[in-house]
Formats: sequence, structure tokens, C-alpha cells
Amino acid sequence: MDNSSNPSNEPIVESAQKPERNWGRLGLIAGFLALGGMAIGFLALVLSGGFAIFFGPFLTIPMVILPLFASMAGIVMSFIGVGRTSSSKNKEAKAGIILNAILLFVLLIFGRPFFGLTLLFLPSPENDYLYSMDFSPDGKTLATGWTNEIRLLDVKTGKKFDTLKGHTAEVDFVLYSPDGSMLASASRDQTVRLWDTTTNEQIHSITIDQGWLRAFSFSPDGNSLMVESETEGLIFLSTTSLEITRTVPLNQIGARYVIVFSPDGTFMGINRDFEDPDLYIWHISNFEDPITITRENNETDGFDFSPDNKTIAVIREDLNREIPGELQLWDIPSRKMLYSEQLDYTASDAISGYFITVAFSPDSKALAYTAGEYFNLLNIDTGQITPFETLEDRKRFHVSTIVFSPDGVQIAVSITDFAMLWDAQSGDLLWRYP
Repeated sequence: MDNSSNPSNEPIVESAQKPERNWGRLGLIAGFLALGGMAIGFLALVLSGGFAIFFGPFLTIPMVILPLFASMAGIVMSFIGVGRTSSSKNKEAKAGIILNAILLFVLLIFGRPFFGLTLLFLPSPENDYLYSMDFSPDGKTLATGWTNEIRLLDVKTGKKFDTLKGHTAEVDFVLYSPDGSMLASASRDQTVRLWDTTTNEQIHSITIDQGWLRAFSFSPDGNSLMVESETEGLIFLSTTSLEITRTVPLNQIGARYVIVFSPDGTFMGINRDFEDPDLYIWHISNFEDPITITRENNETDGFDFSPDNKTIAVIREDLNREIPGELQLWDIPSRKMLYSEQLDYTASDAISGYFITVAFSPDSKALAYTAGEYFNLLNIDTGQITPFETLEDRKRFHVSTIVFSPDGVQIAVSITDFAMLWDAQSGDLLWRYP
């Protein structure tokens, strides 16, 4: 061997060329992994007859989340493969792009509703549900009662600016005093609390261990709070100390299913029970000689007083009819029906738990009402109906609360776990919280 060109006499070693990484094949493998995860999840749903949906959070990982990331990674690797690998391996890279693009399309179209459905089975976070709302008398603040707390929202922006803590259960009622100096709240923790609206600090609290607190109102002068308890009856509380000043025993007003105070606190309406065909309206001062409105033996699912105390809106329901719900307006002094309209929901909707909510405008000339996912605005003088539609992605939820602003220009609506503010005249959605 001639080593003349190698003075050190060291053996010459040919440098080995590194093997070319097949990015296209890696992308294709990622696509098959994504496809396998989707197939396993789908097979679990089929074999379990849909029962596997109850394991939604766990099923979503192999069926949606991992395939989504795998297919995105597969597309990236396949594109790298097209540019860096030899022409003989480009076929695998192009196949990887096609496979992963199809999987991404399927996941984005069908994965989102499946992921949303499985979220139903996740534990609900604290303070996730909205139970009550009220505008401050100046119209600048919307108080909202959630689980364990009260959130104060700026009406102009829809942003939360303060949180009132103290309750340990759902806050079913929040209500401003007539002069706006106090905010009262009642919760399923069986406490009633008063808050100073200047400092947003709690000033009084009382525990009423008399079952569920089912109705709540200020007296017209703001000096008393009226609380209707499940077992005791009507309880009057002083707003200076929250001490009990008067009680009206349960046997004096009778058993009841629905109870509502008039906006000015002078009247109380009672639907005694399912078998009683009448709706009774009592004057708070004496509870004598109630006004009786006949309901033709149909159930009352809700009612509300007009602010001028002249009209009452009643939602009647007969589950034996195909269209069970009917909205009626009654003149209180004459006990005559002024208006009637069939509500657009079915008996199965009613059984599934549709909320039926009504609310008068401050001038008593308009009525907002709902049955399920939408609400309408009725002009009482003309009979004209303006429909409002809630958000498309929340159609599985129901409108549960409607409140007019003090000037009647805006309408606040709660839908399970968020609040919306609408312009009552244009029908525009102004904001949503959260």
C-alpha cells in the first residue's frame, strides 16, 4: 500500500453519511396515532351504547385532545418532509399532509360539540351559577347573586368591580332598598344579610332557620324587609337591625306553591297549591279579603305585578295540551283578563324544566317574558311583540331571570351561568358577563 500521501501512516477511514430522517413517515405515523385515538373513543361510545359519555373528561383526551395535537404535529412534520426528503419519500410526506388535514377538519367540526358535551360531566366550579339580579335605583350597578357570593357589575361596561362575600350557599335574592343605600340578600344558607352600598361592607346578618326562604321584598318606605319562609310564614325584619318585628303565620295565608311581592311591596300574590284554582292577592297591611283571580283549574308557573299595581301577568300551564303554556294579563281591580297568548314551547319542554319568567317595565307599559331559550318584549298597549334571541352556543340553557333597568331602557337577563344586558328599544346585545 502506498502511504506516501499519508505521512502519519494512519489508516484512512471513509466518513459515513448520516441516514436521511424520513419526516414524511413521521408525519404519517402521527396521523395514524390520531386516527387510532379517535377510533378507540368512538368504539367505546358504540359498545357502551353511549354510556361512555359519562366518562367524558377522560374520553375527551384520547378522542379529541391528543388526536388534535398529533394531527397538527403530523402536518408540520409532513411539510418538513416535502422540503427535506428525497423525491422517493415525498409520497409519504404528501400522504401525511392529506391524512392529517382530513383529521383536523373532522376534529374541528365534530370535536368541539363533543368536547362541549363532555364538559357537562366535569365538576362545576364554585360560583358558576347565577341565581338573582337587581339594578341599583340609579341604574349604574347590577347586583348579581351567585353561589356563595354577590358580584357587582358596572352597567355601562359589564365589568365586575367588587365582590361581596359572606354567604355559604346559593344567593337566591339580591334586592336594593328604595333609596339605594342598602343591598339586601337572602341565601339557601338560611341567612339574610344587609350591605352598605357606599362601602360595600356587610352591616347586619340574621339566620332564619325556617326552611327555604321563598320570597323577598322591601316595604315601600324601606324600613322593613319581608321574607317568606317555607315553614313559618311571612316574617317582617327591621332594616336598622334585622330584628323580627312581625310575623304572619302560615295558617293565616294558607299553603302556597308560588309567592310574589309587588314591586312597591304593598301586595303579595299567592298560588296556594296545585289543586286550588285561584290566585290570591293580599294587601300586606292587613291580609284580609284577598282579591281572587280564577285560573280555570290550570297550574300557575309564574306571575308578576306591574309597578302601578293595576295588572298582574300570569303564566298558566296545562300539560295535557300540546302547547301547554299561556300568558295572561289580568286587571286586578276588575278581575278581568286583558290579554292572552299561547307560549311557544311543548309539554316535553315544560317537563324538562323550562324556566317561565315575566317582568314588567317600570312604566307598566311593556312586559318581558320567556319560555326556555328566548324572551320576548310585549307592548301592552298595542300588542306588538319584539323577539330577543339569546346566544346560539347557549341554546341548551334557559333564561331564568329578567330585570328592567330603572329607566326601562335596558333589560338584564340571566342564563344559567352568565348575564347579558340588552337595549330594550333596539334589541341589541350590549354586553355579556363573564
